[in-house]
Amino acid sequence: MVNDRKNKRRETIASATAVENERLRIARGLHDLLGPLFDEVAAALEDPSDPTRLERGVAALQEARQATRSMTFDLGLPPIDDHGLGGVLETICRSTRAKHPIEVFYEESGEKQMIEDGVALVLSQIVRELLINVVKHADASCSAVMLDYTPHSIRITVQDDGHGLDVNKVNPGGFGLADARRRIDALGGHFEFGSKDGVGTRVVVEFPLTH
Repeated sequence: MVNDRKNKRRETIASATAVENERLRIARGLHDLLGPLFDEVAAALEDPSDPTRLERGVAALQEARQATRSMTFDLGLPPIDDHGLGGVLETICRSTRAKHPIEVFYEESGEKQMIEDGVALVLSQIVRELLINVVKHADASCSAVMLDYTPHSIRITVQDDGHGLDVNKVNPGGFGLADARRRIDALGGHFEFGSKDGVGTRVVVEFPLTH
């Protein structure tokens, strides 16, 4: 039983790491290929004969560059080892707020604890997916991500003020919340969620820390 849990944990982390490495590879390719090209085009348009065309061109390039940054973030999370779990979660919240008509707040409490990069990656991916679900399905005006450190565990709470979710209709064999629960269980953590019509949904992930 112990070996099975260790194997599931190892497989979950390996899968998450492989996915993120591929996303980062694509993200770097997009950045390296498109960034210099946009800079070159922008420089060529700095002195055109038509001022109106210049204005439109500059505006279009600015929008394209912003879209490139957005795509780069979507394809790859910021490096865990550079930003830490809290830094990545805050970046996810900030990016979601910038791209969608919803307020997303981030809060952090407690004394920071060391957490394995692979585990932090899985947790970050789950939080990003939960926020995507909020944007797509919850019809919420506000969401919050809270990271709480204790001496023996970390707790991440994601909640929104949307229309709520019928917990009896969550597909245990599907993706979304059920898939997030499977990944957290494989890591040895605890996952729970609750929801009520008109009140919103609250997801809590708790992960024990070993020293």
